[in-house]
Amino acid sequence: MSRAEQRALPPAPRLGRVLRTAAEALYYHGVRLVVANLVWGVGAVLTAFVLTRSVLGLLGLLVMVPLTAGLMAWRPPSSASSAS
Repeated sequence: MSRAEQRALPPAPRLGRVLRTAAEALYYHGVRLVVANLVWGVGAVLTAFVLTRSVLGLLGLLVMVPLTAGLMAWRPPSSASSAS
């Protein structure tokens, strides 16, 4: 078996490169996440207010459930191109 065959996996990423990539993703995609969190927060406060005042708050609560799930599952798009 040659050395080329033994080295089938690429080398592990370095910590510095991983931290830099994470910081870049936060910088470029963080603004959208802050806006989404603000919109969700306003919706949550309004839903809680309406829920304490009338039964229509239940409708708001039902609307907030998928929005909350979508916000928690959101991931920024990958910056690496997948041209392979």
